[in-house]
Amino acid sequence: MERHAPAGASSQRASTIAAAVALSVIAVSPFLILPLFVEGVVADLHYTQSQVGFFSALVGLGSMISALAAGIWVRRVRWHATARLALAGLLVASAVSLRFHERAPFLLAMLLAGLGGGALYSLALTVLSDGANPDRNFGFSVAAQVAFQVAGLLLGPSLLRWQGINGLLLVILAISAAGWLLVRPLPADGGADAAAARDGSLLSLPMCLALGGCFLFYFNVGVYWTYIELIGRAAGHDAQAVADTIAVGVACGLPGALLAAWLGERFGRVLPLAIGAALVVAAALLVRGTPGIAQLAWSGVLYNFAWNYSLAYQYAAVNALDTSGRAVAVSPALAAAGIAAGPAVAGFLVGGDDYTSVIWLTSVAAVASAAAFALSRLGHAAAALAALVEH
Repeated sequence: MERHAPAGASSQRASTIAAAVALSVIAVSPFLILPLFVEGVVADLHYTQSQVGFFSALVGLGSMISALAAGIWVRRVRWHATARLALAGLLVASAVSLRFHERAPFLLAMLLAGLGGGALYSLALTVLSDGANPDRNFGFSVAAQVAFQVAGLLLGPSLLRWQGINGLLLVILAISAAGWLLVRPLPADGGADAAAARDGSLLSLPMCLALGGCFLFYFNVGVYWTYIELIGRAAGHDAQAVADTIAVGVACGLPGALLAAWLGERFGRVLPLAIGAALVVAAALLVRGTPGIAQLAWSGVLYNFAWNYSLAYQYAAVNALDTSGRAVAVSPALAAAGIAAGPAVAGFLVGGDDYTSVIWLTSVAAVASAAAFALSRLGHAAAALAALVEH
């Protein structure tokens, strides 16, 4: 079956791609500066190290639910109305979090932020996948997210000193409001196609393995990204030094994304994903024990390079298996599930200032993710060979 056609010519305009890229950044903005949110909830709201894992997991849970549902609604709804509804969820969540710091309303607001952000991210990725050059469009989105991360991590400590956790929430509130101006350039809808909507490719074994690879990769991301700030602080480094170090590492994600875009399929997808997994393991091992600031910096450099390098190939791998136009919308659900599950599992295992479990959870999940993508590729090749033999 042919891949789902673009929703319309408007999906290929530069203004449409730019708007979708910006909305993709807004959608995941709380996650992009998660280490700072962790610092804020520990300092202002007095969360324990274990509770930090559950806080991060709740945001991921909301994203997972809405992104998983996107596989059903993304080709059937009015995109303008859906984007505005998702942005409204982010706005309300930010406003409630600013006003109420009590545990129950704050966590419910985080769940709402995850729901709104997950829906908006799935929608933005679908718009980008409908463009003339989806691989390049995904690269633009990743690069923009890295730029936001660097700026956020550099400015975040000043915001925390100024207003505590509310300083970060005000930023999310402001960019969510600005997102309303970006809705109009999007296509009006997803160009629903009944045949595509009925396609069963999402349930094929290769697709399930690929989506499982997404889950496992973001399991490791959720663990590392939730606890890396606390690992640096437990090693005796001050908040600004840790934030600056993480920001340097995040900046190295941009060359990773650009390298993947430049290399394309020159070396296939399995080898680059295996290399990415090896770099993640190396990054995790660097922060064992009591890491110095140089070890923390090199860990961040390797990790973020591998993260963004691998991410480009993961989107490409899922996109190559998709014949319905829905997999790219559903893949953030598996990523969100991993983001939720990783910190939740780590939250049960972390004790005091001992982060050994973080190291091993990060490493094992990264290797398992690369293996799942390799098996997905083999399964797809075997299915294609079987179909060729039948004909």
